[in-house]
Order: sequence, then C-alpha cells, then structure tokens
Amino acid sequence: MNNQVFDVIVVGAALAGTTAATLFARAGLRVALVERNPDSYAYKQLCTHFIQGSATPTLARLGVLEQLEARGGLRNSANIWTRWGWIFEPEMHDANGASQHGFNLRRQVLDPLLCQTAAATPGVELCLGHSVKDLIVENGRVTGIVTHAAAGDRTLRSRLVVAADGRNSRLAELAKIRIKSSPNRRSLIMAQYREVPLVHGATSQMWIDGAKVGYIFPNDDGVTVVAAMPPQADFANFKADPAGHFERYMQAFPDSPDLQKAVRISEFIQVKDYPNQTRAPVALGMALIGDAALSMDPLFGVGCGWALQSAEWLVDVTAPALKAGTGVEAALRDYAKVHQQKLGGHAFIVADFSKRYAFNLIERLMFKAATRDVAAARHLFLFAKRISSLAEFLNPRIIARALWLTLQPAKPNT
Repeated sequence: MNNQVFDVIVVGAALAGTTAATLFARAGLRVALVERNPDSYAYKQLCTHFIQGSATPTLARLGVLEQLEARGGLRNSANIWTRWGWIFEPEMHDANGASQHGFNLRRQVLDPLLCQTAAATPGVELCLGHSVKDLIVENGRVTGIVTHAAAGDRTLRSRLVVAADGRNSRLAELAKIRIKSSPNRRSLIMAQYREVPLVHGATSQMWIDGAKVGYIFPNDDGVTVVAAMPPQADFANFKADPAGHFERYMQAFPDSPDLQKAVRISEFIQVKDYPNQTRAPVALGMALIGDAALSMDPLFGVGCGWALQSAEWLVDVTAPALKAGTGVEAALRDYAKVHQQKLGGHAFIVADFSKRYAFNLIERLMFKAATRDVAAARHLFLFAKRISSLAEFLNPRIIARALWLTLQPAKPNT
C-alpha cells in the first residue's frame, strides 16, 4: 500500500473534498481521498448549515438532491428584516424555469451523505484516519504526501494534490502559503432548538439591525439553527449567561420566535473572533478549494456553497488536462482565474461589511428599495444567494431605480 500513485490526491473529506473526489473519479481519474478523521460520519460543527442557491446545480450534478430531501433537507428561502421593514423573498427561477432555492440541512446529515457518495464512486479510494505528515515537493511542485495512520506511514504520489482540509489547512501550512486576513468585528453564538414557534413558517429569517445581527434557519428533523452575531464588545455578556443573554438578544428583534417556548438540544457554539481569511487558490502546483482557499464571515452563509462550487470549478478545468497528461499547470492557472472571477467580488463585499456596523449608501438604497418592490427584492436575493455577480448587483440602471423607489411613498412589499 506504500508509494502508491494516483491521478489526484484530495486531502479533506468534507464538502469540498468529497465533491472534488466524486467528480474527478466520474471523469475517469483515480483519486485518493485522504481524511484524518477515522469516522465516515464525522461532520463540521461550526457552520450555519445553510447552502446558498448558487450551489444547487452542483448538488444536482452530484446526483444527491433526492437523497438530500429524503433526509429532511429543506428548500430554503429567507426573509430579511432591516430598519426599513421586512424583505420577503419572492419565487426565484432561472431562465429555464428551474427553482433557484438552496437548502437547509445540518452538516451531521450532509457531510456523511457526500462522503458516502464519494466512497461509492468507482475510482475513489477513501483513506480514513490518515493525517498528513509531510509534502513531497519536486522541482518546486507538490507531487505527493506522506500520511500517518495507526497502521503506519504511507507515501502517496499524484499529478495533482488538492487541499480541501479547511480553514486551518495542514497542507497550506506545510507549503508555507501566506494567509491574508481581514478583521471581523462581530462574534458568533449559535445553538440548535426544537419546537421553535416560527413566525414565518419554515422560511428562514434574518435580522440586520445596525451592530446587531441574528438569524433562524429551520432545518431537517424539526431542528432550527439559531444564531446571534453581536459586536465583539458584547461577547462577554454571552459568556457570563449564554442561554439567558442569547434568548433576550433574539427576542429583541421584530417578529422573532420566543425561544423560551422552545427546547434547546445542543450546547452553544461561541466564537469571539473569526477573521476573514484567504489564500492563493493555487501554490506550488497544488490547488486549494473550499475554506482552505477562502474562509469568510459566517454571517452570509457562503461557506457550504463556495466549498461545493470551487470543487466543481477545479474539476472542470483540470480533469481534461490530467486525462490528456499535459497542460496541468495552465489548467491550474485557469482555475485560479475562475475562482477570482466568481468569488472575488463577493468576498470583497463580505469582508467589507464585517468591518462595519452600518450599511453604506448603496446597501441602504438596495435594502430600502427591496421592502417596496418585488423586482428590487429579487435583484437583492439573486446577489445574496451568490447567483449574480457584484458587477450585476451594482448595475447603474438598477441603482438609479432603487433611488427612485426610495423617494416614493412607502408601499411595503408583501
């Protein structure tokens, strides 16, 4: 089993890694999927459990939509409250009439589903309980890894190594890939509840009230994920009285559910400081996907979707070159360009908002207009779902119309 050669080595068997492994193998490549955790049912706990609508086509391509819904995944929509009132998400469909919804599904269900999908794909060898001990670097390029497991060390080589091992990527650390970090002034406190008296039914709700942000996301099995994102200065109050302060914080939002009537079924996850973090998506001939490349403020729920999508983009541009045996470096450069083109603008907006407690002028126009007009709401949600680009969101004609709407007498968009 030592010194094996694969077409691709993928390190990390969460959303990005399992997606990449599955799609690489379906393209006819031999893949080693390496995961340090020995449990195929392991899952990421620090997550909003919210998959943006931009990633639904990737889930469809993986062929897991029916299984996802059979396991309780909810087609998500979200109503957003700001000081101008509620913005109700309209029905969203693409040019072909397909729904542009995302999904709410807890990672304890989603992660094992995608891991099992990858493991069942011909061409994938799942290596559980293997931690990465070292990189093999030849001629300035990562060409393999050395892993450690209970049975001993193992050397794996390939034409492409993929880091899908998350925000604290071991591969990126070994490769000495520089991290670019930007501050996030909000903290995160979240827990799971049952029997939440949802005011808007099974629709997710989000509140952005100056420095205070909160949301509730109904999920599978009757569980609702509830999160508060207060300023870091308020974090000490949550530490002193997590349940009491959390419930009072959420109760202060308009139309919020009374959590005292619900049943909390998890401990609180409490994170005071979660800065935005980026790495180059390609370094030393190694590709980075998911949180290993881009890990942002959880407020906007982009992590799951970007993990799935970045894996798909990588496969699409590199699999043909790997099969042909030539042009891999050029394909990796193409992947880096796609990653920047697709996510650069969104990442900039997320990072910028995480530094502030107030909307800028454009945001005020867009959110206020969306409370008054269905078309304006649809435009806002297309961007919030990461379906439209920053350039499309900032279309001067749309901004001019938003300004006109805000100057009209209020007619709430219901």
